[in-house]
Amino acid sequence: MMNRSVIVIGAGVGLESVVAGHRCRELLINDMSSIALALCSRKLCRNGIRQFAAIPGAYESIDLPRVDLIIGSFLVYDRGTLGSMRRLFAGCDVPVLLPMTPRPSSMNF
Repeated sequence: MMNRSVIVIGAGVGLESVVAGHRCRELLINDMSSIALALCSRKLCRNGIRQFAAIPGAYESIDLPRVDLIIGSFLVYDRGTLGSMRRLFAGCDVPVLLPMTPRPSSMNF
């Protein structure tokens, strides 16, 4: 990740963003929740990361900037978000990292 530009989509409260922020050249964070983006921004600052940009909005509706790596954090909640994620990454020509916990059994889709 060193010397690379990274976007964390679905940044939430910032765990993946903090890890990426310490390792990358440029960090972009995205979440559809302005509250989550504010919390993530505060967490980044508390961890000494001040060079980042926030991109608000649902990941399926933003213009994805050109980056070297995409980290997608917990993007799939139902069939609709599964389809959105697949469309977003269909034409993607950069590596994508999708950290997710095991899917709950209630999410059988």
